[in-house]
Amino acid sequence: RGVGMYIHKGIPYTKLDMTKSNIKEILSISITMEDQKRLIISNIYRSPNSSPEESNFINNHLKNLRTTYYEQHLILGDFNRKYIDWDTVSSTSSDDNAFIEATRDGFLTQLISHPTRARGTDQPSLIDLLLTSNAECIDSLTLDAPYGKSDHSIIKFTYRCKPESRPDKIICKYEKADF
Repeated sequence: RGVGMYIHKGIPYTKLDMTKSNIKEILSISITMEDQKRLIISNIYRSPNSSPEESNFINNHLKNLRTTYYEQHLILGDFNRKYIDWDTVSSTSSDDNAFIEATRDGFLTQLISHPTRARGTDQPSLIDLLLTSNAECIDSLTLDAPYGKSDHSIIKFTYRCKPESRPDKIICKYEKADF
């Protein structure tokens, strides 16, 4: 359990402070684009046994995205919302419906359409989600076979954007100079 991100060393980013909650499984970063627009990327794990407080924090995080200074939002993770029918965007659970409303309030689109988890004889379920405010920036979305002993599909996609780049570091080698 837990969340993580691999970020190319050439992409400058800022880790956002998420300590206002008791949720340990949320990681958010900010990346500034060449056009000075900012992208927030969040990776979230929500336990199937989450407390109402944890679910509300995640819902509020999604709802409040549109009121932040970030123009683009990319949220992915294991939300354990297996009773949501993403074809009709509905559920019989009030907790799931609150989550659906939070994604709508945040102007987010859920892009994965096939089950992402299958274990033994369990019914395959779509619990790993890719939510974005810019669906047109997502290319080549595929689900690959699980890695190792995992029962979750690997989600691969390309997010088209141009992050600000770090200037190349200049290293002076005075010992090689010919004075």
